[in-house]
Amino acid sequence: MAFHLRAYITNLLFFLPLAAFSQTTGQQSLIDSLSRYWKVDSIGIKDVKGKFAAPLSIKDNFMFFKNDGTFSAQDNGIVIKGKWKVDLQKRQLISFEIDNPELKEGIIFNIIGITEKKLAISSNPMSGNQIILYYIVNPI
Repeated sequence: MAFHLRAYITNLLFFLPLAAFSQTTGQQSLIDSLSRYWKVDSIGIKDVKGKFAAPLSIKDNFMFFKNDGTFSAQDNGIVIKGKWKVDLQKRQLISFEIDNPELKEGIIFNIIGITEKKLAISSNPMSGNQIILYYIVNPI
């Protein structure tokens, strides 16, 4: 019995740091994937039945996420600066605006999909509608 317990503890001590490393690696990978200059390509509105409205083009809006956890964005001509982080398990992007301390918990976006050149995030549903933002990488 003592041998099995010792083997269990030895395995636990070996695999726990490995699991933590894997979580950290996944988190860093998502941060690296998001750390780009993203330009809005289109916006969709998902209604209650799951259909998408025709996408609208908003040409000047962008988000620029830096690896150091800061971002700058432009929304309808207004420049926004702040900090950002990700929640890997919930697949969420959380932004904190510097000039808006009232948003202490940040603005939460769900990461729907991300590739090297495309990003789709959604806001929390309001009134049954969910806004989906589609971004493309824009070289600086």
